Amino acid sequence: MAQNKKQILVNPVLRWVFLFDAIGTGIFALLLMLLAKLTGELIGVESTITIQIVGIGSIFPASFSFWAARKEKLPAILVLLFATMCLIWVIGSIILMYLVPFTVIGMIGIATVAFLVALGGSFLYYFYYTR
Repeated sequence: MAQNKKQILVNPVLRWVFLFDAIGTGIFALLLMLLAKLTGELIGVESTITIQIVGIGSIFPASFSFWAARKEKLPAILVLLFATMCLIWVIGSIILMYLVPFTVIGMIGIATVAFLVALGGSFLYYFYYTR
């Protein structure tokens, strides 16, 4: 119970992690929504609607990160939740890379995004467990 009341101070490093995520995820979301056909051709996915749905879904974590970056303190449970969402994204990306025949560019792109998400998630886990 006491764990839920724990607050984490949003210091400059944590603020940078959230801003980096907000900007990166926001750009990613816009590219997927606006350039779904081109993205599909590059990565080897024919369904542009699927790509657009991923883009629309990416707006929510980008918005959360932007909101979190503007706070002085955050409930620790939110930091843990967002770190766990990052972990789920990375695991999902790995599974997709095995199940879907992406192009080489698609594999590189998905692996790069997964790496960046893992990096951000690692920082969030660090802040959760050390504060």
